[in-house]
Amino acid sequence: MRPLAIVIGLLLAGAALACSGRVPPPGATLSGSVWVDGNANGIRDKCDPPGADASPRLELRGADGQTFETKADKNGRFTFLDVAAGKYTLGVRQSPGFQWPVTAPRDTETFGTYGLQLLGYEKLDGLDFGVVGHEPLKIYPDGYGLFVILFNDHDLDGELGVDECALRGPEGMTASADGEESSSFVGQLAIYKFEDLREPPREVKPAYQDWDLNSFLVATRLDPSGCAEEVTPAAVPGSRLFQAAIGMRMAQGTASLSASVFLDSDEDGVRDEGEPDSYLPVSVTGRCEDGPRMAPSVFEIGVYRFTNIPTGRWWVRLDTLQPYAEFEIYPTTPEVVEIDVQEHSDIAVEFGVSYPDAAFIRVLVVSDDNLNGEPDPGEDPLRDAVICVNTGGDSVACGGASPEGSPALLGPFQPGSYTLWVSGFGGRSTPFPDVDLAVTVGEGEMISLTIAVAP
Repeated sequence: MRPLAIVIGLLLAGAALACSGRVPPPGATLSGSVWVDGNANGIRDKCDPPGADASPRLELRGADGQTFETKADKNGRFTFLDVAAGKYTLGVRQSPGFQWPVTAPRDTETFGTYGLQLLGYEKLDGLDFGVVGHEPLKIYPDGYGLFVILFNDHDLDGELGVDECALRGPEGMTASADGEESSSFVGQLAIYKFEDLREPPREVKPAYQDWDLNSFLVATRLDPSGCAEEVTPAAVPGSRLFQAAIGMRMAQGTASLSASVFLDSDEDGVRDEGEPDSYLPVSVTGRCEDGPRMAPSVFEIGVYRFTNIPTGRWWVRLDTLQPYAEFEIYPTTPEVVEIDVQEHSDIAVEFGVSYPDAAFIRVLVVSDDNLNGEPDPGEDPLRDAVICVNTGGDSVACGGASPEGSPALLGPFQPGSYTLWVSGFGGRSTPFPDVDLAVTVGEGEMISLTIAVAP
């Protein structure tokens, strides 16, 4: 257990300092990370996206009531420096009216937090936290929240296990809790959130709507004799949140596949942090053995999904549709990927593209909490911001920040000078600066801007 290991480490560290005669440093150092738990199982596995992508604040509370706060960096890492000796609790800060769904740590005495007895000179790392989604759930002070995970139940045991990932946003499916439906995905995953519930949820089930039942079938087993569609949500300890996981199995002999296309800014053939999905004129098709070429059954910005596909040897192909594009498009990864598709598998592939002659603008809009007119570290991105660019005459191109709060991507443009402004920012007051921004971008260049908006 982690708490025992921490205590033993502290005793050994104290003994070593006593024997050496060295003077201990002035305070302890506490470090760890925050990650997005892509299947809400409390285990860091292949289902979890790289990087942080979430922005909770970490709170260190002493036994005397004194608190310290910090925020994880873009890679999810955080550190508390010069912490005095004493007894502390470390956890994700929960604000009134909002709750972060915390899934880890789960092997401590108090779920979701670490209890620490510090001597004042330790260096502790590995104080990690898993959270579901990229923002907290809205909850009334006396209300409840719920998130429901529909996952690919590979072993058909009805339990959410390691590497059993949430489905990738199945078309036409919602989740229903006590008769109330939700189609609000967490990112592009089939994790549905229910906010501001007046009563604790009693039962949850998938609501199929027009979904093809031959693709996935409910596989959560409630008794040895078979399967059932309804599950009882479990309370998340120490919060007003509930969680339910519903296992889904693919129809016999079928699988699913998704292909994403990203803008490879450095043309290295690898998707690096910050390289966004490409919604520009490309196409992805698939073909199994000697069968005909297939179009994806679901398309979102930069993501092509093939559901209920037969098993066997598959070739997934990227087509640049160059005759329809204003700029030259160059693939930076192989244009054809060969895959061995196994029954019940859920496969993801990526293609990189580059537009070396075009210009792009990336804009991040943040909440200017201290009203100084400048973006500062720790100020949260606005997920509902809309940014527009005058591309000449009466032509205007607009783009919005993603649900995860990543910057809006505008382009491709011809190299030149443009006027940029924020046209929508969720009821916020005038942005800083309160004038239009003039930007100049060159051939093959992508410039990044950050705009602070008053709360």
